[in-house]
Amino acid sequence: MKIGMIFAAAIVLAALSAPCDIASDTWVATDGLGRSLPTAAEAGLPRTNRTVAVFYFINRPAGENVPGPFDVSKILSADPDALKKPDSPLWGPMCCNHWWGEPLFGYYCSKFDVSNGPTFDASWQEIVRVFADVRASGGHTPQIAFLCPFPAYPPYGLRGGELRHLWRTLYEPGIHPELWFRWKGKPLVIAAYAASEPVASGFGPGGKGKLVAERLAPGHALGQSFAAKAPFGNIRISTPTFGSHPDSAATMRLRKDGPKGAVVAEQRFTNIADNASLVMKLANSCPAGRYFIELAEPASSVGWWTLRAAKKDLDGKAYRDCVPCEGTRMFCAWGAEDEDARRIREFFAFRRPLAGYRGEDAKAGGWPWLEVYPQHVYRGLDGEDEMMAVSVAQNASPAGKCAMSAPGAMGRRWHGGANDPRLAQLALGPNFQEQWDLALKAAPPLVFVTGWNEWRAMRLPEWNNYRNEAGVFCDQFNPEFSRDCEPVKGFWGDAYYWQLVANVRRYKGVHEIPPTVSHPIRIDGNFDDWRDVQPEFRDTVGDEVRRDFTAHGTKAGRYVDMSGRNDIVAAKVSRNGNDICFYVRTREPMTAPGGQDWMKLFIDADRSAATGWLGYDFMVERAMAERGGRHVGRTVLRMHDVPASAFRGRLRSDGFDFKWEDHSLQSYDWTDFTLHGDAAPNDRYNFRVLF
Repeated sequence: MKIGMIFAAAIVLAALSAPCDIASDTWVATDGLGRSLPTAAEAGLPRTNRTVAVFYFINRPAGENVPGPFDVSKILSADPDALKKPDSPLWGPMCCNHWWGEPLFGYYCSKFDVSNGPTFDASWQEIVRVFADVRASGGHTPQIAFLCPFPAYPPYGLRGGELRHLWRTLYEPGIHPELWFRWKGKPLVIAAYAASEPVASGFGPGGKGKLVAERLAPGHALGQSFAAKAPFGNIRISTPTFGSHPDSAATMRLRKDGPKGAVVAEQRFTNIADNASLVMKLANSCPAGRYFIELAEPASSVGWWTLRAAKKDLDGKAYRDCVPCEGTRMFCAWGAEDEDARRIREFFAFRRPLAGYRGEDAKAGGWPWLEVYPQHVYRGLDGEDEMMAVSVAQNASPAGKCAMSAPGAMGRRWHGGANDPRLAQLALGPNFQEQWDLALKAAPPLVFVTGWNEWRAMRLPEWNNYRNEAGVFCDQFNPEFSRDCEPVKGFWGDAYYWQLVANVRRYKGVHEIPPTVSHPIRIDGNFDDWRDVQPEFRDTVGDEVRRDFTAHGTKAGRYVDMSGRNDIVAAKVSRNGNDICFYVRTREPMTAPGGQDWMKLFIDADRSAATGWLGYDFMVERAMAERGGRHVGRTVLRMHDVPASAFRGRLRSDGFDFKWEDHSLQSYDWTDFTLHGDAAPNDRYNFRVLF
């Protein structure tokens, strides 16, 4: 069973100031639904102490040697009753990944996952290398932090080696520390601190069975015997309180040998949070041998997670009032802190990964990656507000956690306590917006968004007590019941991306769009007269499309696109009386005019997306450049002075929007500016000229 970061890469992406600021918060855009990005007038000016982290999901290694791709949206389109047909040839094998839809970039191959076990070093090392290269070229990238496997107590399983491995291979050697995301002065890691490897546990491999929360009744005791294979320094168990009961309490005892053995250690726990990890630290390390854990003297409501199946490799039994009973109590005995663990503890800012979904596990120091509305503001160990989770959809229902394919799941249309029946709401993201609205009101220092490129889910026969022989899908199912902001082919396209950008702007604020400072320009081959023209509109560096990589699945083939030609990096505009001059610069020597779709300038004269093609009213092509410009030094193209009269009265007196592109127009669709060639600025964005 996988919990929380299902099929996910554990990289958290957080904003960072660019080495060369391209001022992307001053770019303007209107999405396909007619929603325009907020500017400073609506979002306010930039605010300090505001960070947005994005849960960046990438699946387990896969490529051309795996079957598929299997796309649930296409399967259900071909056969709406496929979920009633477990033997339908449309389905992939059981326990095989299925896509909820087709990404705009196709069924691409991903090779990185930390949260579910292996760290896949080659993949994160490539991410670090690429990020470092981008920064070296003057670009900017997110910072990275890892979300490691969930804490080593039920129902999440037993892990801990991944963080040590990342410590030894990335952090201890000091590989590109400028990329590490720091929280309160230390590199952040979302993980449960483990002092050492466990010496005994009541869960993990071999622990299959039904997990139940057994209630501890007053006057009774629950227990678990075990054999420690080495000395240990603490005992950890997980205790449900069956809801929020702040007065819950219980006493944990460690006995030698069995339920009537001598008490070695004892501790009273009060104010127990639901599913809290109760840790009893021993004053002195206990040697290897046989021991017994006892939980007794309950107050209010408290219990002990129990696996109703004997764990084959555990030399111990569950007890109820000193009598053996069926199952295994969930526990872990940890060895004393070693030197590696001490250095790890001192190096990182630890935040405990949570998947309570409803804020039941709101203990200080925990960070959830997803929560049902209304979300909570989670606090640090110092009691200060730290973060809030915002998600597109949730694999939960009013009754509790559930698979995304189960009845009642909270899909993209969920808001106000129900899934909105209006189909048009699917593109508008009311679930996402409801969570963002609460986050904007609470304004915590960090908003953790779930998520980005979480496309695949394993087809399972059962999950969380829900069974469907044709397939159960936990975290992703179909277009509605999925939680990814990345653009998709068809459906709503890039709508969720723009919704994300708009809310990030409202949360963080943006800079005002600077007015244009013009300067007299002469067409004489000397570009010095552009020096005083401001602003310089900048585009991301190194983003011209050159793609050649294996797709995911034997049927997908390979994705190849070499349309990237001129990498446009900067532009300027100057107004000379009734004429408007344009300047554009590329990173490498500009190719000679000619060939398919060479260097076009698009102008939205009235700053309205409702007129023209994608809002563009005019397009300036090579012919005009040849008549009045000059191809100088193969690096800079200066357009002919364009008389304002050429805009036939549609040019606003206070300015206009514009975009440069090269070799991107293949279908004359909004996707061209994302998928092919190069556009400055990217995607649907435009630069805005203000006179």
